[in-house]
Amino acid sequence: MDHRLKLLLGFGGRLLLFYLGLMALTLATGFAGAYLKWHCGCAGALWGEATAVARIDCVGQKASESRYATEVEYRFVDKQELERLTEQAKRSGQADVRLSVFGWSYNFMRIELFPLLFLISLVLAYPASWRYRLRSLLLAVLLFMPLSFLLLYAKFLYQMHLDTTVFGHYQLPGLWAGFMQYLSLSLGEARFIFILLLWGGVMVRWEDLRRLA
Repeated sequence: MDHRLKLLLGFGGRLLLFYLGLMALTLATGFAGAYLKWHCGCAGALWGEATAVARIDCVGQKASESRYATEVEYRFVDKQELERLTEQAKRSGQADVRLSVFGWSYNFMRIELFPLLFLISLVLAYPASWRYRLRSLLLAVLLFMPLSFLLLYAKFLYQMHLDTTVFGHYQLPGLWAGFMQYLSLSLGEARFIFILLLWGGVMVRWEDLRRLA
């Protein structure tokens, strides 16, 4: 068998085994739920008050009868409306404030967890020393996490743009709104493309390419 083909087949086989193994492990150990809670808490801390228009709270995992359901839910509160109603309640002596909120949820497993597991699998399956793989894995994850939270924030802004009830007064610039529309249609796929580019940047060495030449 050709040496290059042998290397590629070996890498592909290890990639598949690592990916399936990590998927099974995260489901069996409950890591998916723990990662969801951590990610949810970080997103709330980072972006909860990042915009002057809304306060964004992470409600947590959406209730479901399925054991492996990982829908994560966020709640958006119009800051201006909250301030107005709070002031009105103070003047009238009301104890509670009732206002409309906008809720949004997305498939955390498809958008966040599976791309991360794929990135880890790509690094671990690479034909290199374990020291090099673990060092590259740390770098790759440190680069992946900021992107994950930035894309989520961009998605927050776009969902507010789409809402016509609570945030009818908020609109993104036309070009940015159009870009986010197309990105949203392939959010999971776009992350996998970025992961391949990220993996190539932190993992692939020139000597490895010469071996395949």
